[in-house]
Amino acid sequence: MKLWGNTVPGRSAFRILVMAALQGPVLCASARAQTPQPSAPVVHAFDVPAGQLDRVLVTIAEQGHRPISFDAGLTANALGHGVKGTMTTGQAIDQALADTGFEQFTTSGGALSIRRKPVPTPHADAQSASDAPTLPQIVVRDSLQSAAGQFAGTASASATRTDTPLTDIPQSVQVITQEVMRSQQTQSVEDILSNVSNVTISPSTVGQDMIQIRGFAAPVSTDGLMTDTYQNALAIPLIGVAQVDVLKGADSILAGSMQPGGVVNVVRKQPQADRVNEVTLQTGSYGEMQAGFDSAGALSADQRLTYRFVVSGDRTSESYGGGVGQRTLYLAPSVGYRTASSNLVVGFTQNTEHVPVPLYTMIVDGSPAKISSPIGGADDHMRINDTSVYYDFTQKLLSNWTFRSKASYDASVTSYYDNDATELDDSGLASFYPVAGALHQRTLSLEETLQAKYRTGPVSQTFLAGFSWQRNLINTATGGDFAALTTGSIFTENLPEVQLPASGFVTSVSDYSYQAYLQDQIALFDRLHVLASISHAQARNDYSSGKEYSEGAWSPNIGVLYQLTGELGFYANYLRSFTPQGTDFLANGEVAPPAIGKSVEIGLKGSFLDDKLIASANAFRSAVTNMVVQAGPTILDNELIPGGTVSRGVEFDVSGEILPGWNVIANYAYTDQTSPEYQSSISLLPRHSFRLWTTYAFRSEALHGWSIGGGIKGRSAYQGESTGKLPSYYVPGQASTDITVSYHRKDWSIAFGVKNLLNRNLYGDTATNSFLAVYPGRTFVLTGRYAI
Repeated sequence: MKLWGNTVPGRSAFRILVMAALQGPVLCASARAQTPQPSAPVVHAFDVPAGQLDRVLVTIAEQGHRPISFDAGLTANALGHGVKGTMTTGQAIDQALADTGFEQFTTSGGALSIRRKPVPTPHADAQSASDAPTLPQIVVRDSLQSAAGQFAGTASASATRTDTPLTDIPQSVQVITQEVMRSQQTQSVEDILSNVSNVTISPSTVGQDMIQIRGFAAPVSTDGLMTDTYQNALAIPLIGVAQVDVLKGADSILAGSMQPGGVVNVVRKQPQADRVNEVTLQTGSYGEMQAGFDSAGALSADQRLTYRFVVSGDRTSESYGGGVGQRTLYLAPSVGYRTASSNLVVGFTQNTEHVPVPLYTMIVDGSPAKISSPIGGADDHMRINDTSVYYDFTQKLLSNWTFRSKASYDASVTSYYDNDATELDDSGLASFYPVAGALHQRTLSLEETLQAKYRTGPVSQTFLAGFSWQRNLINTATGGDFAALTTGSIFTENLPEVQLPASGFVTSVSDYSYQAYLQDQIALFDRLHVLASISHAQARNDYSSGKEYSEGAWSPNIGVLYQLTGELGFYANYLRSFTPQGTDFLANGEVAPPAIGKSVEIGLKGSFLDDKLIASANAFRSAVTNMVVQAGPTILDNELIPGGTVSRGVEFDVSGEILPGWNVIANYAYTDQTSPEYQSSISLLPRHSFRLWTTYAFRSEALHGWSIGGGIKGRSAYQGESTGKLPSYYVPGQASTDITVSYHRKDWSIAFGVKNLLNRNLYGDTATNSFLAVYPGRTFVLTGRYAI
């Protein structure tokens, strides 16, 4: 196996020695050992998920900075326990090996090693540690020292609320790592989601963009906690993001109320004892200037008290199309305290944004209109001020029982000003109506879980019981100036100057939701994996008008995965979801009934090349009934479609290192989306969509430190949404090409990239007659990083 440049025999034969320490700390430890003085045992903070024993041991070695020797053939098909807490490396190994039939010992060279426990016999002596052979070492470097990072995410807690290897989860789950984000010079969480098949973005003029998976709106969580506001997750700058998980299917146990497409979970960087001080600077087209700082380390000598501090600011002189520029400021300090049996993280975030209305066009004569200036006003914008506090507490109660509590409180104020445009005919004639408003939102979210782990012979079981509760208070004030209502062509460069309208229409709504759930995760002989759950979600809305609305539903889910070989598994699942629609009123004044989602999926997934490459392929069908569509320009035109929408198709995803220094992440989806009862009232998915991104880090001495990257992203044409009596239409297919070149040294790196290299016309993934997002042409970006 080859890991960060050192070669040893493969996993299927011979032995592996893992040393998860940088060269400096190892040499320092060796120098201290020459002085014969007593010292306290060195403890480390461990957070190791259960799984394949070899993976567990590698992770312990990385987090404990201590050599571990083991025979890969000996540990094949064996499972190891999860390890969490502050302890010595030896104690961590003991926890992982409990009841596995293996034990640790120390070789004559001082390395920790693994062997089977000897069978007691009357005259047998224990194997002497001095007889154990000394094996070659593998040096594991941290991501800052490696020019070629890891593209393959191997584990996620999003699908099961427990850290589980992706290859053991009977669902489609993709993980986007930090290394992928850095190599693509990605600028937002939304941008990186195109690395996952069948994920699209539905932008809006004012308000947060909507994430869609398989054509259905997807909730976005932060560290696994739903907050009912996109601002907390999608607005996190990537310098503060550890990874992004995308789970597909109608798994309502993760999100409570949701549609059957899936869930996106943004995982923030956490406090840690290992010291980090990294500065990021970025500049690019349209006068963009971005600066960020990420710092972490220990606050106490015993390394139990830790911290993380992330700050990021961004400013552009103008937006694409000539509108007002963007300004953002993000602060995120957090503190952690860890003992052998507990872990507490407390954090605070402050996010301020001034965001322009995105450039958009309309459909004229059946195709996107070519415009030379923004539709509406150049100063149309949205302001956001968001503050949140949160905690995450884990306590080990007994040897097999763990309690976890998470909560967050989020308060946000969003104000906007927009010359709202509505297309009137197919020639580009539109009405322009200046609108201003403000939204005050306060959200309290809480989640409590109790987890039990058992292992009896070849059967391991993880049982989870929990509930989540959320209160969301929303006050909305909206005003418009009817006297300033104008009619004109979207090709007119300048609209008449109008006064900012006062907010006039005020509404208030309080919505409450809770969910109780049970989940059982069973593994038999490390071959058969079963994930079963049942949940009950309830939602209630109280309106300022005095109306109340409440609805709930049960959602059973089942998934099975069978490991065909040591690397490849086959899985199938059936999932249900529930979406309350208490805020959607029909034309007759009645509240819409809840939407019910169902999804079925079968597929193959595997981990190859010593876990360096993750791949999956699946066929799916997702459907929702009782869908509400807006058939006209206002909510008075809302209609209920009992038959709803159906999406079916196939998906392929692959990420990882295919050859030394050569990384790739790619996806493809074929999707057939239909709405039989109201085909023209929704924007359908393109039948074909794909993305390929690859990087290569040169291995020769002359080009050491240099790497190049490039990729292409595209889709076929799709049918947009038609409202009123306007004719149906198709948004044309498109493709864009990106390239990058970078240079890495031990403590710093610099990268230059070109996005949309061929300067193609690029449009959004969803469309209405009056709104189709227009994306930038060729742009340039220069990024530098320095580790202090």
